[in-house]
Amino acid sequence: MHCRITPNDAQKHSDLSRSVASTVFSAIITTVNSPEASTTPTTRQIAEACGLSQAAVSFALRNSPEVSKATRVRVQTIAKSMGWKPNPLVSAYMAHFRSTVQPRFRACLAWLISNPDSGDTADFSNFDQRCYAGAASRASEIGYTIEPLWLHEPGMTGRRLSKVLKSRGIPGMLIPGIIRPKNPEELWQQLDLESLAAVTIGFRNEKTPLSHVLCNVSHRVELSLNKLRELGYRRISMIVSDWYDRYLNHSLLYPFYYRERVHAPDEWFKSHVFPNSRAFEHNGVVRIEADEKSRTGIRRWLEKHKPDAVIGESVVWDVIMKMGWKVPDDIAYVSPDWSPRFPHLGGIDQRPELLGSLAVDLLWAQLLQNERGIPTIPKSLQVEGQWQDGASIPNRLEGMKNARPVSLTAREKRAPVRRGGIDLIRFPKS
Repeated sequence: MHCRITPNDAQKHSDLSRSVASTVFSAIITTVNSPEASTTPTTRQIAEACGLSQAAVSFALRNSPEVSKATRVRVQTIAKSMGWKPNPLVSAYMAHFRSTVQPRFRACLAWLISNPDSGDTADFSNFDQRCYAGAASRASEIGYTIEPLWLHEPGMTGRRLSKVLKSRGIPGMLIPGIIRPKNPEELWQQLDLESLAAVTIGFRNEKTPLSHVLCNVSHRVELSLNKLRELGYRRISMIVSDWYDRYLNHSLLYPFYYRERVHAPDEWFKSHVFPNSRAFEHNGVVRIEADEKSRTGIRRWLEKHKPDAVIGESVVWDVIMKMGWKVPDDIAYVSPDWSPRFPHLGGIDQRPELLGSLAVDLLWAQLLQNERGIPTIPKSLQVEGQWQDGASIPNRLEGMKNARPVSLTAREKRAPVRRGGIDLIRFPKS
């Protein structure tokens, strides 16, 4: 579906913007003229009470890093004791104003690149490219540009990165995906986060508990299981690496563990976690690698259990190909991280463009509120993934009206007939 903005649409949007601004501005005037407003201290009165300039008090009330943390706390404490409260309507008006006026000056937000082979955005993984596109688009709408910074640039350390950010006046940074600097301990120890706002995308940062956005992991699995059931699959498996399982705090397997314990007689769920894995980038795609022993374990597990469908990482696909199994005739394959580069592989789209856009919004909110450093309580913003059909997951129910899936008890007693990848037993017509 294509959407085209006409001049009439633009005029309606302009009229709506003026209407919103007028409503908010009227509310501000009403608030100013209210009896409560007369008891609210001015910045001059607060400055006199604190023994500071009005400018310093203004910075402190906005929680700006332009003044020390101790000064901010002292000013805010005195101001609150005098009855001062922030006006949310003013904040709403300024946010609306910034979103409708094209800024002449564009500030920068940093985008950290940890690919050891290249700092070029053209060499991003597919996930990072889509995140970057969404972030850049949203940043442009609110008056920012995004500047990529390569963590593997010669001589780059946490201390140098802090100097670069400060010298360029960059107040915040986006940390996408898997961060693999040359020296992780050194980076996070030397990086001056107290003067920065930061948000991670996709994965949580194990070293620093920052606010982050990600695709809801458990929902991805639950959606996959429900879709596979709708398409007629009954013997469903999941194979993940210990690295991926650990990095996602085991949330990928929670829905599966429940299904393994509680399921209908005609359902079969099994999961397998293979050890000794690591993450790396190959041809622009983040892949999970395993040693030969683990690959052999995956192959033996598949040969033993013979599932109808498997949800698995790229290494699982590689093992299936080397086994000589045909997808989807012998087994259906579901990708937990669908990519438009490989449309024949169905699975879950994590919607990276939306993740990038929301990460900018979360970072922008921190900047507007002058929140810097590691938050006391990190925020977690989760997005639900979208199912994407693909040739690797055809509908097994089409053309199978004369056959029905077997129960586990019957499966153990009678040899199944393989039809298009699902185990079936023909029952005589009544």
